[in-house]
Amino acid sequence: MKRLAFVIPALAVLGCSTSAPGRGRLTVAVSIEPEAFLVEGIAGDLADIVVVVPPGADPHGFEPSPATMQAVSEADLYLAIGLPFEEQWLPRIEGSALGLAVARIDSGLVRTSDGDPHVWLSPDMMRVLAANTERQLRRMAPADSAAFADGLAGTLAVIDSTDARVSDILEGCEGATFVALHPAYAYFAREYSLVQVALEVEGAEPTPVQLSEIVEAARAGSSRIVIVSPGFSTGAAEALSIELGFEPRPHDQLSHDWPGCMTGLASLIAGEE
Repeated sequence: MKRLAFVIPALAVLGCSTSAPGRGRLTVAVSIEPEAFLVEGIAGDLADIVVVVPPGADPHGFEPSPATMQAVSEADLYLAIGLPFEEQWLPRIEGSALGLAVARIDSGLVRTSDGDPHVWLSPDMMRVLAANTERQLRRMAPADSAAFADGLAGTLAVIDSTDARVSDILEGCEGATFVALHPAYAYFAREYSLVQVALEVEGAEPTPVQLSEIVEAARAGSSRIVIVSPGFSTGAAEALSIELGFEPRPHDQLSHDWPGCMTGLASLIAGEE
């Protein structure tokens, strides 16, 4: 199965993203790589995948280029996951792409009070996302329902085994505190009984007074790690790391390798990496 990203010339993307006539293949557009992981596992060779947000980009304020919007308009299905940028530009796509179906796969999820969009960092939520993805694929290509059902079963098995592996890694870490530059890990922390201390305050780096408060919270929780994300300024994380005496550690919460993303995060928090 082909996976497409918008880091290659637009003509190449458009040329590859069109479903072949009569072959029953879907072209499915998704916002981020963890969604591509789901579609790839469930649909296998029955779908080509277009990923909107390229590696290293910040999806929160992401602005798709005209070439990206055109490429998405050539797809059969867009699976939205509730990211802020989707609300801004998907209506424009829906109004101009007559053959594009748009569906939300985050229905049924219980979000935090601030609407944290990082739902894929919870295995429980990932199971719901997988089931919703399979339902939308089946709606688009009912003749392939049996294959999608098999793919869903396999994907759920991977989610289950990843969940078990993360639990094993974090054994004995209940209540542990970790500091994150970007507050992406609320659902992960909730699911595994951890405490996230966020460096960003309402999307901005902390003021000196706020940084001092974060230092105290990190010390009170005996935090051993500061997690930084690709695409975000690391100034505050570096200052905090100097204050606490350890180096910031990178983690890509948008990795296509969802099992590796989850177990890698657990290993960082447990001090195994």
